[in-house]
Amino acid sequence: MVGESPPQDLLCADSSFRNSAEIHGMAAVIAGIGDHASPSLLCRHHELCRQSLINERAVIGLFAQAGIPLILLRGLEVSVRLYGGPFLRNRSDIDLLVPPGHRRQAVALLLENGFVPDYGICEEDLDRLARFRGSHLFISLDGRSAVDLHWRAAEQPWRFYSRETDLWKRSREFHFDGVDCRVLGPDDLFLHLCLHATQHAWDRMVLLADVALSLFRRAVSPDCSAVSRRVVAQRIRRPVLVALNLARWLAAPTPLPVPWEQFAEQGSPAVTGTVKRIIRQWEGFHLSRRERWYTQLACLGSIRRILRWVCWLVLTPTVLEIRRWKLPGCLCPLYLPLRQYRLVSKQLHSAAYAIGRQARRRPPPAVRTALVESLLKEGLAVRMAAEGNSMRPTYGSPSEVVIRPLGVEGIKPGETVLYRNASGDLRLHRVMRIDKDAGVVSLKGDASPDQVERVPLEDVLGTVAEPPPTLSQIPPHRPLRNTRSDHRTPHEGTEC
Repeated sequence: MVGESPPQDLLCADSSFRNSAEIHGMAAVIAGIGDHASPSLLCRHHELCRQSLINERAVIGLFAQAGIPLILLRGLEVSVRLYGGPFLRNRSDIDLLVPPGHRRQAVALLLENGFVPDYGICEEDLDRLARFRGSHLFISLDGRSAVDLHWRAAEQPWRFYSRETDLWKRSREFHFDGVDCRVLGPDDLFLHLCLHATQHAWDRMVLLADVALSLFRRAVSPDCSAVSRRVVAQRIRRPVLVALNLARWLAAPTPLPVPWEQFAEQGSPAVTGTVKRIIRQWEGFHLSRRERWYTQLACLGSIRRILRWVCWLVLTPTVLEIRRWKLPGCLCPLYLPLRQYRLVSKQLHSAAYAIGRQARRRPPPAVRTALVESLLKEGLAVRMAAEGNSMRPTYGSPSEVVIRPLGVEGIKPGETVLYRNASGDLRLHRVMRIDKDAGVVSLKGDASPDQVERVPLEDVLGTVAEPPPTLSQIPPHRPLRNTRSDHRTPHEGTEC
């Protein structure tokens, strides 16, 4: 039983786990176990996975017709190879890896077939971005499908291989229900799942379920001796040990296969403390950026890899910076000092504004939220000051915006909306994806492309009614003042 499929208590032993399955990406697994899900829940998740299968088949077919080689990452093949079918794992987007030489051809193919970059940048900006990053997200015009195009399997801090060509040589063919492509080999799949989960700070349990099932399935079980040598060569011992100890916790009392059980016992007290911290974090889904960084640093462990990760964060320009500074291709290295200038000026501006706002009395967040909600429900537009840096450079800090009422049916991808987060605070972020079946919407800030937050549709209060003023129109030395002619919240606005 250990070699073929894990017992049911591996995935649904704890009642608290079943209650938070929707948040942690395990709802499809719970729905696939008849004793633990209602028929309506089972039917709904089967329909969502069936739509994902249709989208994956269509996108992979486009690449096959164009003759572009690809490797399918963390999608249908993980669901089929690890979970035994296409309906037991939620899949939000389609992760495709193409050779670097076929990147431009793949981008042109997606643009021709109704996909647009998530930030709406042109092909020239994508070429500049490819010098610093290894992936970009494309979203269909109807918002029902998303393709995460990779031309590098992992960014520099999270690499689990020495050469890209070796990754393609070790790949295998995959055939399922009209989908014909290549997938990662067992060793590469296991290391990729471990590093991918570490990159996302183990924020969801489905990442752990992927790693645990890769050890139990004989068809995709990695070679322990070969993986051990690669772990030492790539200096990724700490992330793999954290993943194995988490898998031991999830599979208890069922032990891991013998070589992996012995490998997991080599963990240090630092590994044990990191595992306990991750388990405690799973009690709440939303993690602050500081907690995510701490978890990532604790999982990496290696000083050399930590420094590499910090340098990658500091020196890599964002999509918005590339769109703002349109330098010619020969001057792309100048993005690095421009990135440093932007970070320094951002910190100085934030410090100066924080000192200036200390003298202002700020009403409680609950009062501001209730006042804004009451005005919007009455059909009145609200003019308010948006603070913070998560929507820069689209919105400065501060920036004056007008919020108009918005119904659930009127929410569209790409719009900037005002919503109430889990803490009861008001936030102004951009809509990335709408899942009306689950009743949630995915939001993220323009300056924080990796921080995606899922909130209920009823917590979306309104949308921006007019374009924001430029930063030059707003005095940087003092905050905006309230006037009697507009509907405003007292003293303060929302935070970007």
